[in-house]
Amino acid sequence: MKESDTPAQPVYMQVPEYPDYLKKQNVSGTVTVYFEVAVDGSVSDAFAAKSPHPGLSEAAVSAIMQSRFEPALVDGLPAVCQMSVPVRFDLTGAN
Repeated sequence: MKESDTPAQPVYMQVPEYPDYLKKQNVSGTVTVYFEVAVDGSVSDAFAAKSPHPGLSEAAVSAIMQSRFEPALVDGLPAVCQMSVPVRFDLTGAN
């Protein structure tokens, strides 16, 4: 990225819903979600690349798909970009 370019920035990050059955099984960990941010700030093509459990993957991807971003800027114009974020599921936390 050039100095004048700006990466996409989160405007709203949906909090993932921790599946109750996984809480009861003491399943926790971090899901790495890769996705694309469109020029309108919407999210598409999200997938979990690393996850301790498929149920956590589903919850993390669902939350990211509901999130919104300020799009990346390239030469001052909105541009599509790829991103990744870690989504943490912690039994001691509030999610």
